Amino acid sequence: MITFIVLFIAAFCAGIQNALAGGGSFLTFPALLYTGLDARAANITSAVALFPGQLATGFAGRKDVADLPQLSFKKLCVISLFGGFLGAVLLLATPVSVFEFLVPWLVLFATLVFLWGSFFRKTGENPRHLGAVGAMAAQFAISVYGGYFGGGIGILMLAYLTLA
Repeated sequence: MITFIVLFIAAFCAGIQNALAGGGSFLTFPALLYTGLDARAANITSAVALFPGQLATGFAGRKDVADLPQLSFKKLCVISLFGGFLGAVLLLATPVSVFEFLVPWLVLFATLVFLWGSFFRKTGENPRHLGAVGAMAAQFAISVYGGYFGGGIGILMLAYLTLA
């Protein structure tokens, strides 16, 4: 019964957190580890559970790419699907012990990219942007990361959106 309560609270709070700012997987992932799942299974379960909310968020934010004529919402979706698929294939090919070792480094990577993104844009008099090709490459890389490990993808997307 306690396991059910922990998972319910984690899922409920993760949904709220993702709707506001992202980072819900930082609640669901440890809760799933608590239930005894290995890190890879917990990661996959968390990603599947949070995916409907990510779809809704992406659909709601589709108007934000309207200012970038070279980047249509449809184009970004196709890029994301291919990248996510590649990341998932890489995850399934990774031994659980290796994935468990990589998890803290993946979170650190996402955090550092976010910090770099906020400094990168502020350099110089005019804010810097990635441009269409850079934005598509960043979307693909983030999608591969997201297909591999969902934790921190909100942080990466925030960094990316500040540069797009």
